Amino acid sequence: YNPAVLSSYIDALRDRAASLPFFKLLGLKIADISRGRSVIRIRDRPDLTNHLESHMVDVLVSLVDTGLAYAIFPHDAARPIIESEETLASIGLRIKYFRPVSDAQLTCVSIVTRVGQQIIHGDRVVTNRDQNEVARRDSI
Repeated sequence: YNPAVLSSYIDALRDRAASLPFFKLLGLKIADISRGRSVIRIRDRPDLTNHLESHMVDVLVSLVDTGLAYAIFPHDAARPIIESEETLASIGLRIKYFRPVSDAQLTCVSIVTRVGQQIIHGDRVVTNRDQNEVARRDSI
């Protein structure tokens, strides 16, 4: 892989993400992205909380799914999929929740852990502002 090409590609991913209505709706921001790793943050959105003022589960699922996608996109294994305009899909979902989330900011660190011929595995950890782990997801 060519580092200059990868850097340019990552910049384009950041720009594209910032313009997506989905990112704007949820308040998602890419804090860091590299080959096989991403850090995505979501800012406080009181309108996305439940009656207990805790982030809704759907928000966390969106955060962790988006996190792995942006860890996969710059990965060499994803290039043929992206260039052919095929889509990526989660085929397994398991999230472990460790504490309620009412913090103003959540951070999801996603890492590609295994790349097969057709399946890419990844792990995600979601932390609050105090760096306490609030959720963990592994998937394929």
